Amino acid sequence: SPTFVLLKIYQGRLPVYHFDFYRLGVDEDPVELGFEDYLPGEGIACIEWAERLPALLPPDQLQIKLERFEDERGEGRRIRFIPYGETAAAVVETLFEDLIWKTDGSLFRKQPGKSAEH
Repeated sequence: SPTFVLLKIYQGRLPVYHFDFYRLGVDEDPVELGFEDYLPGEGIACIEWAERLPALLPPDQLQIKLERFEDERGEGRRIRFIPYGETAAAVVETLFEDLIWKTDGSLFRKQPGKSAEH
């Protein structure tokens, strides 16, 4: 992106703290960044380019990797969830409990009170 914002906060049911570590170096001081003020917290911290400052990451974390690919149907995206720790694993398990995958690759959230066959 042409602009650089280290932290953007989005308000919703839970606040989302979107960090972008792209322009940070490995010698950055986490205290000066204020990163630890948001972990643990009442919201969700999303960190782009987290591998630039791995020492800041908590042991219980969920990595989400987005990958572009091409196949016979054209360009697509693949998403991977890689949980580290019990809390992260529970988040992934809960997420997939409520999803219905179709053979065409589409994804839907189950409606309360309906079975997966609908």
